[in-house]
Amino acid sequence: MARVARDRHRLENLQSRMTASLNRRRDRARYALETAVGRLDSLSPLAVLGRGYSLTRTATGEVVRSPGQVNVGDAIRVLLHRGSLDARVTDTRERDDRPQV
Repeated sequence: MARVARDRHRLENLQSRMTASLNRRRDRARYALETAVGRLDSLSPLAVLGRGYSLTRTATGEVVRSPGQVNVGDAIRVLLHRGSLDARVTDTRERDDRPQV
C-alpha cells in the first residue's frame, strides 16, 4: 500500500509539472504569435491605408507606382481606408512640388 501511495504521489507530481510546463510553452507560443501578428499588422497595406495613405490601381488592377504607368484620360481606382474612388487622370508629372527631404 505504501508503494502504491508513493507511486500515486509521484504520478500526481509529474502530472502537475507536465501541466505547468505545457502552460508555460503555450504562453510563450501565444506571446510569439501575438508579436508576429502585431508586426504583420503594422506592415499590412490596410494598416497603411488607415494612416491616411491610398493605393491607386489602373483599370486592369495594376498598382500605379509612377506617372508613366498611366496616361491623361485613363480611368483609375483609388483605394482608401474606407471605400474607394473612381477617377480619371487629368495630368501627370514625373516630379512633384514637394520639398525634398
